[in-house]
Amino acid sequence: MHENIELIVLPNTEFTREVLKSVERLDSDVHVLLAGGNLGDPVENLRKALELLKDRLPCQLVVSACYKTAAWGFESDDFFVNQAWIVKSDIDVLELLAILQKIEQDLGRETKQSEVYESRTMDIDIIFSAQRILEEEQIIVPHPRMQLRKFVLEPLNELIPNYIHPILKLKIKELNKALSDDIERLSSNF
Repeated sequence: MHENIELIVLPNTEFTREVLKSVERLDSDVHVLLAGGNLGDPVENLRKALELLKDRLPCQLVVSACYKTAAWGFESDDFFVNQAWIVKSDIDVLELLAILQKIEQDLGRETKQSEVYESRTMDIDIIFSAQRILEEEQIIVPHPRMQLRKFVLEPLNELIPNYIHPILKLKIKELNKALSDDIERLSSNF
C-alpha cells in the first residue's frame, strides 16, 4: 500500500483547505468532484487520474485524503477507494464532464451497458458546480444521490464541511453526520 495520502494544493494559492472549510457557497468557477474505483490498484488509479486532470485542465486543485469503503448498491469483494477533488477553473460543466469521461476511458473504464452498479477502474462524478442546479440529458448537478453516500460525504466533509447544498439547504457536515456507513480514511500518500 502507498504511504501518506494527504491533501494536495496545486498551485499553492489562497484557494486552500482552510479557506474551503469555512465556505457556505462556492464561487462560480469552483467544481466539486468525487473520484474512485475498485479494480486494479485504486490508489494508483486515483494518482494517474489526478495527473491526467492536471495535464488536461489548467486549474487550481485541492484534494482530500483517500477513503476505503465496501461497494455501494451492489456486491463486490473489492473495496472502493474514493477521493474528493475541488477544482477551480472557469470551464463549462459539460466541457468538464467530457474531460472526466475521457480520463475514465483512458484508465480502462468501459461504457456501462445497463443502469446496474458495477466494479470499475475509475469513476469521476461532478457532485457540485458552484451553486448551479442543472438537469441536462448528460448530467444532473448537484449529484442526485450524493446525500445517501458516506463515501461521498466523508471526503467532502474533510474539505467543505460548511458548504450548504443548494437544494437540500443542509451543510455537508450535517448530511455526513446522518449516515453511519463504515468508512476508513487511508493514511498513505502518492
